[in-house]
Amino acid sequence: QTGLLPILRDGPAGSPRHARGPGAAPRFALPSLAETGRFASALAALCGRSDALGLGGALGSGKTAFARAFIGARARAAGVPPPEVPSPTFTLIQTYEIGGLEIHHIDLYRLETPEETRELGIDDALAAGLGLIEWPERLGAAAPPALLRLTFEHGPAEDSRIVLVDAPGDWPERLGGRLDRWRA
Repeated sequence: QTGLLPILRDGPAGSPRHARGPGAAPRFALPSLAETGRFASALAALCGRSDALGLGGALGSGKTAFARAFIGARARAAGVPPPEVPSPTFTLIQTYEIGGLEIHHIDLYRLETPEETRELGIDDALAAGLGLIEWPERLGAAAPPALLRLTFEHGPAEDSRIVLVDAPGDWPERLGGRLDRWRA
């Protein structure tokens, strides 16, 4: 069906397939930081309590920039000034109360085992709010089954990015064709 993203799985952590062709994760082209912000805003409008987005990719690939734009979009939609959004690399979790919803920006880079992620209380945080999880592969089998995985890659220009999307559960229907303008 046009506009629906296929549900793709590849490996135990459910990371998106990077190959092109049938069965490959849909690819989205973000030619600038501003376009990354618009992409984040489109997703922010679709997310709510108990949703989790996994933000994967190499260091400097745009995960935190996406999270900043996502949180800023939620704040603007709630009619409040966007908060300062630092990288949570050292705090591990930054929580923002926006429009009656807790948004948890989680960075698992410094963790080494899925057991360490359980100690953070991620399950409880996601039950009460929305999660943006950088380095989601560190969750292992503890990853939420409906984790929308976004894998960021560097694009051809300095600020451009390619995003691969793994959309399990009801995400394909929720996304519909809303991201098609960025489809690569």
